[in-house]
Amino acid sequence: MTSRSWISEGTTLSQIATWTRTLPAISRRTSFEVFAEGVAIGKLAELSMGGQLIAATNDEVRVDALDESVKGIDSLFKVALVRASSSLRDSNGQDIRAPLWFRLWTDIRSSGGMVAKGNRVYLVSIDPTYVVPGYLRGTSRGFPTRPAFRATILSAFERLGAIPSGLTEAEEQLLTFVFEAAHNSYEHGRLGPDKRAIRAVRGIMIERLHTVNRLDVERRYDFPGPVRQYVLDKFDSSGARRFACCTVADAGQGIHHTLSAETGESDWERLKRSFRPGVTRKPHDGTMRPGLGLDGLVRAAFNLRAMFFVRSAELSGYVDFTRVSEGFDGSALGDVLIPWPGGQNVGSMGTSLSVLWPLGFSDGEQR
Repeated sequence: MTSRSWISEGTTLSQIATWTRTLPAISRRTSFEVFAEGVAIGKLAELSMGGQLIAATNDEVRVDALDESVKGIDSLFKVALVRASSSLRDSNGQDIRAPLWFRLWTDIRSSGGMVAKGNRVYLVSIDPTYVVPGYLRGTSRGFPTRPAFRATILSAFERLGAIPSGLTEAEEQLLTFVFEAAHNSYEHGRLGPDKRAIRAVRGIMIERLHTVNRLDVERRYDFPGPVRQYVLDKFDSSGARRFACCTVADAGQGIHHTLSAETGESDWERLKRSFRPGVTRKPHDGTMRPGLGLDGLVRAAFNLRAMFFVRSAELSGYVDFTRVSEGFDGSALGDVLIPWPGGQNVGSMGTSLSVLWPLGFSDGEQR
């Protein structure tokens, strides 16, 4: 067969922006730069809503021996791709989408939607049929309570060594955010711009990152410019070599598109406003603290001196909280949110909220 371009290692936002409904092929080496995978999931949903999504893999797949092929589906994006595609052809040209999805779906259900692959853990929600992973839902009929959710997520972080024993206040805030962000995704990330339910994959991704030395950081293909600078600053200031990244991603309308615009307000200004305390899309039914989910993330990211990334439909921005003054009170994120380089107009669907923070320091100090 004729060789097909492929989704490579360290795929960037600008590369995602070029995708059409005939996608480049995936392979076992397909991966994304830090923060990009959640954006890719939204892009898949957008493309699949526009017509049939034609996918391929550069790997040979034996339908009578799918174990190895399922092992190669090692990211939330690949799960989303198999789900969204109308066909998925292997290197021999055979369409293996149906048997591969059946086997993958069977494995997801049997694991309760929690998949661990090396230095990554992800929890899979599949709309509209598997909206809360069994691993998270437990005995609940709907979205789990905050204590039950916290215990589940904490076990995922601990599985990767991504949270030390004896949680700090900031880390507790981070766990609270993951709950709020996931609940928000459950409520708002399952509908498209036409308010109808969409067929897409949502999820929570946790990844542990390890660097060897400064040269390693400078050469890594999966560190975009702002991430590389953040990691280098942490390495130089405190000797931090281990980091963790947590992302909550969906394929919905985007945060700012669910808020009514104020007079003369741009989309970017509306996105920044969504992070103000008290601004909420959540129901006032007593089940959630209204308007504190995004604000809680901001405060946790600041306390951790983390890097924060947000993708909301066509907009993307970030904050490096090592560069924010000590007087920051968490209520003025809009004053420090910076547009992500090359991250605008990548796609028109999806929300992705990420936090990257250091795990260990040579001198035992966090700051």
